[in-house]
Amino acid sequence: MGQNQKIADLLLEVIPPIMHLIRKEVRSAAKSKLTIPQLRVLAHLSRQKLSIGELAEIQGVTQPTMSKIVNGLVHKGYLDKAQSSLDRRQQDLKLTGPGESVLQEAKLEAKAQMSDMIGKLRIKDSEKKQLFSALQALSDHLLDNL
Repeated sequence: MGQNQKIADLLLEVIPPIMHLIRKEVRSAAKSKLTIPQLRVLAHLSRQKLSIGELAEIQGVTQPTMSKIVNGLVHKGYLDKAQSSLDRRQQDLKLTGPGESVLQEAKLEAKAQMSDMIGKLRIKDSEKKQLFSALQALSDHLLDNL
């Protein structure tokens, strides 16, 4: 088995527990204010403008389900929804100040927990630098090719 295959195997093995930890910490940080699907909607909308249909496709749910998620976020004051000026059939979705705050709070808590976990790794600082460089290269490649 080649080195690339070994790295791929390890990534496929380690990503699910990392995602589980992140979800757990984000849920904890949100203090029952939001569900994971709601947090994911806020995170997606903080990065780019998306329609309800696009959000539904990304999350793998139906448009009616996504409409319920979005309406819940609007009701909680985390999203604003307005009719699009370009297409009357579309809704423009925008994070509100409280929406940004709850998302940042959840991200900071998850980041603190991940940082704590990384601090407990029994590896040298030079190995952490190599890990960072490799993850940065992977991230750059993924972002360039999405």
